[in-house]
Amino acid sequence: MPKKYSINWVLLLLLGGALVLRLWGIWYGLPSFFIGDEPAMVYGSLKMLQLKTLLPVLHAAEFRPLYYPPLIPYLLLVPLVPVLGLAYWASGVSGLGTFTQSLVLNPTIIWLTARTVAALLGTATVYAVYRLGRELFNRNAGLFAAALIATSFLHVQMSHFIRHWVAATLCVTVVAIFAVRIANGGKKSDYVWAGIVGGLGFGVSYVPVLSMVLVVLAHWMNPAVAKPKIGFRWLWVCLGIAAALSAVFIALHPQEFFRMAVGEDSTAAQAKSFLGLLGSYQFHLRNFLFLEPVLFLTTLGGAVWLWFESRKKFFLLLTLPVVYLTVLYVIFHDEVRYLLLVLPLFCAVAGNLLEHLWRRAAVFAQLSAVALVLLVFAFPLTVDGKYLLLLTGPDTRQDAEAWIAQNIPAGNRVVTDLVTFRLASTKDSILQQQQLDPGSLRQEDQALLQTDDAHYPTPAWEVLPLHFISSGALADMAPESFLRAGFQYLVVEDSPAVRPQTLALIAAGARVRQTFTAEIPDLNGNFVNPIFTIFPVHRLGPTVTVYQLP
Repeated sequence: MPKKYSINWVLLLLLGGALVLRLWGIWYGLPSFFIGDEPAMVYGSLKMLQLKTLLPVLHAAEFRPLYYPPLIPYLLLVPLVPVLGLAYWASGVSGLGTFTQSLVLNPTIIWLTARTVAALLGTATVYAVYRLGRELFNRNAGLFAAALIATSFLHVQMSHFIRHWVAATLCVTVVAIFAVRIANGGKKSDYVWAGIVGGLGFGVSYVPVLSMVLVVLAHWMNPAVAKPKIGFRWLWVCLGIAAALSAVFIALHPQEFFRMAVGEDSTAAQAKSFLGLLGSYQFHLRNFLFLEPVLFLTTLGGAVWLWFESRKKFFLLLTLPVVYLTVLYVIFHDEVRYLLLVLPLFCAVAGNLLEHLWRRAAVFAQLSAVALVLLVFAFPLTVDGKYLLLLTGPDTRQDAEAWIAQNIPAGNRVVTDLVTFRLASTKDSILQQQQLDPGSLRQEDQALLQTDDAHYPTPAWEVLPLHFISSGALADMAPESFLRAGFQYLVVEDSPAVRPQTLALIAAGARVRQTFTAEIPDLNGNFVNPIFTIFPVHRLGPTVTVYQLP
């Protein structure tokens, strides 16, 4: 009994530490947003509130920016409704329209609420990995597996931002738990719950429905089911539930599903090859080693150990990663973050190895067991600490905004070519932009046009944001056009998406006033460098250059 309570306290401390690692730094970039996919999720929820609907299918055009299934936007409504209600009550503003304007201009409370949900989902995944390890092996193996996912750089990183990855990973992990129970004899309810969670996973991101492979494999391993196993009714009930829920989510947002499956996001029509598949595996293995070296090595050792210990568990845990990465290669393309969905399975494999090593070290000397834990987790925790330190500091884009506020007088005319940059525009410049390209105005611009002078943000500049203006509207604009219009400064992000007009302005004699240099490739994107390269870095963000025009 004391041992049980001791493990419970360790688990609580582990979950508390995991939550801290996922909450610290969630304010990164705010009130701007520098992370892809986040706006889509939050936009989906806010659009549901605005249109008073839970059915994106009825408003296809309005929900076009939501390029994922709608389950996460539904989930975000749960905290957003009371949080926004309390914020409205506490603001003391005279009307809902004024409050909405203030949120558009400073949506920090919305992003913090959404990112807190992501952190909670990430922490829930840590607990789910513990349960997976416990079901497969024992409580100590579960604790080691949970500690590995809790300190995983990829999982800590993804849990900071409201994207689909962490929720999808949680669904896959929970399906895996029920699959293990099924493989060990299981109950009918295990089949039912596996189908429900697999279907909900489809509502998060489509690909988690591949976790049904685990259920089918576990069913074939189920000693309590007589042959022919394919005729077992509850297997088909499980798959039917998953298919039915998947169909519901397709019906709720069909335009996005077909775009993803057979439209612009699909690569299924492109030529594929066996060598290409091997190259895809190599890509993921290399990134696994680069980003999670400790987990990679312990997973490798754990796989060898598991092969000799239990072939049944070996194939149950390691078949899905192969199937999953193969399907993604055939249908989509390679991205670093794809590893996240199968990371819990790797953690279970590695946790089993660590539990065996820990028991042997403890028999030799208690101090040896402590040394083992410190040796395994010192590097991941150091990486996490450095990452959180970077999140709490300013981004290069924020440094550029601060420099402009101090060195370029308000009212000056500024051309910008950056995806995410929050220089306040004067009303006159917004109206001029509207004449040039009416479709280029953002919600922030619309809110500024309705803001009275007493509450207008200062300082403000005459800004022309090239990134948001269509190529057609800019087609006839030569460098001389900008100079004749009185533009004095140009702010550019080093990116492949830089407009030709920007390059022409630079070539026309623009002089560098200040550069905020990128120290590392996008750490929150598809980062493919060894993770130790973050240690000498002082700030995140792309290279941003401020030019003075001739």
